[in-house]
Amino acid sequence: MFVSLIDPSFTRSLVADVYGKRGYHCYDPASMFCLEISRILDGYKYTKPFCRILRDPQRDLHYWAYAGLIKEHIPSEDDFSNFRKRCGAEKYREILQTLVDLAHSLGFLSGSLIASTDGTLFPTFSRFRGCDYFEKECQRIEITGLLPRIKRRAGSYLNHPEKIVLGKEYQVRARCPSHLVPEKKKRPFINLFTFSFSRFDPNEEQDATSRLLGIEEKLGELGRILLPLKSSINLIQMSFSLDTCLIKCPHLPSDIEARRGVRRSKEDPSKLEYIFGYDKITLTLINPLLGIELPSDSITKEGNIYEGNFFIFSSGKDSKSNILSLR
Repeated sequence: MFVSLIDPSFTRSLVADVYGKRGYHCYDPASMFCLEISRILDGYKYTKPFCRILRDPQRDLHYWAYAGLIKEHIPSEDDFSNFRKRCGAEKYREILQTLVDLAHSLGFLSGSLIASTDGTLFPTFSRFRGCDYFEKECQRIEITGLLPRIKRRAGSYLNHPEKIVLGKEYQVRARCPSHLVPEKKKRPFINLFTFSFSRFDPNEEQDATSRLLGIEEKLGELGRILLPLKSSINLIQMSFSLDTCLIKCPHLPSDIEARRGVRRSKEDPSKLEYIFGYDKITLTLINPLLGIELPSDSITKEGNIYEGNFFIFSSGKDSKSNILSLR
């Protein structure tokens, strides 16, 4: 019904700047976006099962008709992926906003009554590492005096050999410098360097770390070697006079845009569970005259443990932008 009411050909002009004048034959952007909208409206969460339907001549004739496809040229999963990568998130938002403006101009979205504002928390593919205070700067933390710290830590055991436990891991740590840590909260530690001690074996090649620290002779007297196990050093810009380097915090997840949020447990609705991911907020408007409810806006933001405790206000000046352009 949707694609029969609105002609998606306007998408061609919106994405024209991401296509070159020359190149291999590609699918019409209007056809691809028509299929994208159809996939979402028909409840296909992933592209793979939707493409399986597209290749079925008994079930996909209405998709072919609305998108202008022929049997010999049916887009595959790769074609959808290339189309999304070419257009990008900004173009998608621009197209969707144009559709909202069209619906508003036709009177479907009057904004007279908000039916519901629903938030859905869904996980990311990144692993949460237990830190709620990470930021982009955590990828490049400047540490001064790393070598002396390691040397003092190792020397404290070399001066008391009876305390050395072979194979035990010893850590050199520093306090987290993140600006997001509350003042009243104790700053967590960052593991900079992990090492252990082992017996000296003349047949094995010795690591250069003990020579760099200047403790190679002391280790030889005790018949021990120092084994480096883990290091957080990401980009080494070390000066032997300043002894400064840049590290990447080991608590930093691969997805630095996501955050931890809370939702009702699926196993026990009376309990809450934490999810590391994104919060999708959908605004639904109701038109009393037409008797219809339409989702007018959808926002994807980082997870938030305070979801549902406050309203998100728009920076727009008019009522339309206040309703349709949540920020």
